[in-house]
Amino acid sequence: MCEYYILVRSVTYAQKAAYVLGSRGIRNRVIRRPHGISVGGCGYAVRVAAGAGVDPIGLSSLLINSGAPDFRIFGTRDGVNFIELHNGY
Repeated sequence: MCEYYILVRSVTYAQKAAYVLGSRGIRNRVIRRPHGISVGGCGYAVRVAAGAGVDPIGLSSLLINSGAPDFRIFGTRDGVNFIELHNGY
């Protein structure tokens, strides 16, 4: 996977997740949910480029251990086709 998208319900949750990841040295960016991901209730995402030891299991562990609310992780190679890799709901 080239990029991971962590979907959350609000911009506040996205900012909190971004802070947790950034404090661990993981570069990320808060964005609106990509149109290619059609799920209800998730309006914002944190985009993380794959590489440098970043994987969905590690991301999930960091977020769960920090007390992050419900989230879902999707991966994509082309920015158009997404596959769900983790469901934290």
